[in-house]
Amino acid sequence: MRIALDTPFLKDGIRSTNFFNGRLLSAEDLGQEQTARDAAQQRLGRALGEGVAYGLEVSLSQDNSATTPLVTVQPGLAVNREGEAMEPVSYTHLRAPETGAYLVCRLLPEKKTASLTPAA
Repeated sequence: MRIALDTPFLKDGIRSTNFFNGRLLSAEDLGQEQTARDAAQQRLGRALGEGVAYGLEVSLSQDNSATTPLVTVQPGLAVNREGEAMEPVSYTHLRAPETGAYLVCRLLPEKKTASLTPAA
């Protein structure tokens, strides 16, 4: 099957809103743009692959003790298998397991949804 070089790929593309001066914006337009941006970032994340980009170093916490083992996870950036960026914005203190020779830390981000209230 031959395809001409100037043939656009229209299937499974990311649909984005065409903004221009004078266009009346609606909530649907802005929602579509956010969806398109999220899809593009997710595709980029999947293309780069999962893993830690920088940071997220784990070290023993200053408050560490034999009875309460604690570790500190530094801020950083990682990409999960779905291509979503995970970026903790502060140091995280975790209680370490009391047994075993190894420590495994899993970053489990919360999905936060913003509830917007229209201005009166």
